[in-house]
Amino acid sequence: MMKYYQKYQCRKEKYINVFVMRKGFNNAKRTKVVTNIHSVFYEDLKKNPFGEIERLAAFLNKELSPQLIQDIADRCSFKNLADATTSGKKGEDIIQKISKDKTNFIFRKGTTGDWKNWFTVAQNEMFDLMLEGELKDTGLKFTYEL
Repeated sequence: MMKYYQKYQCRKEKYINVFVMRKGFNNAKRTKVVTNIHSVFYEDLKKNPFGEIERLAAFLNKELSPQLIQDIADRCSFKNLADATTSGKKGEDIIQKISKDKTNFIFRKGTTGDWKNWFTVAQNEMFDLMLEGELKDTGLKFTYEL
């Protein structure tokens, strides 16, 4: 984390700056430069899958029955997706083919708040300061745990 933060502060990171991207999406939505942006946050989906799927359907201008929304929520739950490691062909496990150590690296725990297991108190404070600066005046809010 510290290495990334230092690279970030110096703007030497080679990866996409998620703050710039997120602020760009938010600004485009706010100013209605683009109207086809729909944001879904994992924590919101985890807390209220039915409501988030319903919101997505409304954005796509699709009418879905409550039963279909519930079926989508159930079938696309983290547990069901993590357990669905087969490609559809009987006995063919995708994870076995693409993972060197045969572990499911695509799906981790499916929980929120795991950052606490990775950040020190100092790193968390540093990250909070970075977020405060980057998200100032954007109206963007993030949920870190449920």
